[in-house]
Amino acid sequence: MILCFCRNEVYYSNRAAAYISLKQYIKAIQDARRAIAIRPKWAKGHARLAAAHFALQDWSEVISLIKSGSEILHAKIIPGPCIQNVL
Repeated sequence: MILCFCRNEVYYSNRAAAYISLKQYIKAIQDARRAIAIRPKWAKGHARLAAAHFALQDWSEVISLIKSGSEILHAKIIPGPCIQNVL
């Protein structure tokens, strides 16, 4: 186990991606939230968080994250076909 008390959003985002690929979605959510806390306007942190919730089929949270992420990033996010079916 590597202990890290760093303030590097890339570290947490990359580890969240690794957790997603290992199907450890709760750990991925925790790391994605850490990345967002460090750098709130960084799109990749929000994407990792949404991906973990998507994998858990937590549709209401995914939709909420898409909406809040587009507001935070001042961008128009157009959901792909998978999300459009949920909306």
